[in-house]
Amino acid sequence: MPAPLVTTLVPQTCGVAELLSGSLLECTTLDLEASLLNANVTSTTSEQLGLLVQLLGQGNTSSPRLRSLVLSGLPIADAGAQLLAPALAAHHGLLAVRMDSCGVGEVGAGALASVISAGAPMRSLSLSWNAVGAVGAAALADATRANSSQLSRLYLSHCELGAEGASALAEAVREGAPLTELVLDQNHVRDAGALAFAQALRVGPPLTSLDLGYNHVTHRGAAALAASLGHGGTRLRSLWLASNEVADEGARAFGAMLPSNTELRELGLWNNGIGCDGADALERGLRRNTVLSQLLLEHNDLATAGEIVSKIDAVLTANAEAHKLTGAELGSLERDEL
Repeated sequence: MPAPLVTTLVPQTCGVAELLSGSLLECTTLDLEASLLNANVTSTTSEQLGLLVQLLGQGNTSSPRLRSLVLSGLPIADAGAQLLAPALAAHHGLLAVRMDSCGVGEVGAGALASVISAGAPMRSLSLSWNAVGAVGAAALADATRANSSQLSRLYLSHCELGAEGASALAEAVREGAPLTELVLDQNHVRDAGALAFAQALRVGPPLTSLDLGYNHVTHRGAAALAASLGHGGTRLRSLWLASNEVADEGARAFGAMLPSNTELRELGLWNNGIGCDGADALERGLRRNTVLSQLLLEHNDLATAGEIVSKIDAVLTANAEAHKLTGAELGSLERDEL
């Protein structure tokens, strides 16, 4: 019996011209962000949104190949998000939606959360640089907890979440939300948010990548995260803590964790006030670690720690080479269309 024919979906990005003409049959990505830079585009955002809602509302009929939608930069606001939500739920092929800097607030975030909880196949949602707030974060967290949720990647950079919003998302992770990648940098989550994620990581959730950069996390939050990573059972492979206040004390906690952790591949600690003592602790921990292949320490107080940094680099290189030989993937996550 001949092998079955496998059809490959050839990516094709379309824009506002195809939207206005209703020619979306071959589109896999609809990118309306590019229209903002096109002086020839005369249609308004309201007109584009109205057409988009109409076409998506037809389900897969008019856009059977559509997998990714990019609306970043369009002034959609809460009203637009509420209008768009039912149409997104009606399309059963859309896997990724990007709505960065769209003027969406907690109401709009709640409308999009309803799409997730209703069982839409969406796997990736980016709402960075919107005023989602703690209330919007809680709505999204509740949606990811729904049994029907398929969302695995959520990007919420600079969304005014605070510790309360971050804690709501951490609780969803702890309770088994299918999230594998979570980006929460620039949200003032502080130690309280970091502690909430430290507790969540102890139950071994699916989460493999967490970004808490630029969040005023001190050595206390860093130590809690390190303790959870050393506890065993966590699947986290990437942890980003750029431009926080980890300092030497937090670096020592990560150094103590490294010998017992067999999952973490990437650790971002740049610009954290780490000096020679912290770097030395990390180097000593790395001596008994065979998996970490990327440790970013730029913009720390390491001007006189050249020898220590060289030793760290040597171990990281050896670990990376070892994983290449075994065919292991380092720090890469499936991203669908986004």
